[in-house]
Amino acid sequence: MKLRRAADGLGAPGRLGDPSFDVVEIDAEPAERAAGLTVTHALRSLDALHLAAALLLPAPVTVATWDVRLRRAARAAGLATLPQEP
Repeated sequence: MKLRRAADGLGAPGRLGDPSFDVVEIDAEPAERAAGLTVTHALRSLDALHLAAALLLPAPVTVATWDVRLRRAARAAGLATLPQEP
C-alpha cells in the first residue's frame, strides 16, 4: 500500500505503531463508500478514500486535514477535525 511505503520513508521508525494513528485496508467497502463521497461532497478521490477509511474506525475519530472540502465533509459525517477553524 502506498500509504505504508510513504510513511516508512519518513524516517520515523514505529510511527505507524503510534496509537494516535490507524491503518485501514482499502478494499471494496471503503472504495465504494468513497465513490459516493466524491459525488455527495465534491471530494477528490484520495480525500474521499481518507474519509471513507475514517468512517470505518470506532469512535472517537479526528480527521486532520488542511483541505477545506474534506474538513467540511468529515464534520458533516459527525467526525471531529483538526484544525478546528472553518
